[in-house]
Amino acid sequence: MASRCKWAQTDPQLMVYHDQEWGVPEYDSQTLFELMTLETFQAGLSWLTVLKKRPAFRLAFASFDFNVVANYDDKQLQLLLQNAAIIRNRQKIMATIDNAKTLVQLQAKQVTLSNLLWKYTNGQPLNHFRERDEAVSITEFVQPYVTEFKQLGFKRLGPTTMYSLLQAAGVVNDHELTCYRYKQIINFYENNC
Repeated sequence: MASRCKWAQTDPQLMVYHDQEWGVPEYDSQTLFELMTLETFQAGLSWLTVLKKRPAFRLAFASFDFNVVANYDDKQLQLLLQNAAIIRNRQKIMATIDNAKTLVQLQAKQVTLSNLLWKYTNGQPLNHFRERDEAVSITEFVQPYVTEFKQLGFKRLGPTTMYSLLQAAGVVNDHELTCYRYKQIINFYENNC
């Protein structure tokens, strides 16, 4: 059996997500909006809870088409708050709608979520945070993202959620060094990007 990151060893859904998605460099803004939304809803909960509800989130948020979600009105908000298949947290739902509106506004200025997430790494994943104990460097690394996203109008993207998004999107390859995916992600990037 292949060695995986410890967090992904306890459940088949976690294993599939870890093996196929987590940490793979992603540049599509709609997919990145999905990851951002899921990470926002995950705050304070387990990632497995969010993964189990992912299909329902896709239905509730128009397959994460931020152009559609940006037009959600109070009627849709009320329907989302009554939807037992998703996490019914008013602040997180409203943040998702607000974040979609921000993305639409930025898109009109030729700024994409992909541009924003990848600009501090020149479009290349970082692979070094697991090689040494760099907790201070991680905090320093994520702070410009948090500051910029807040200034642009994004909601509920503090340091922990932002760093989780950067990990999920492959901006940071944070697979454990003993995990078989660590080197695969490096090779994937070198061969496809």
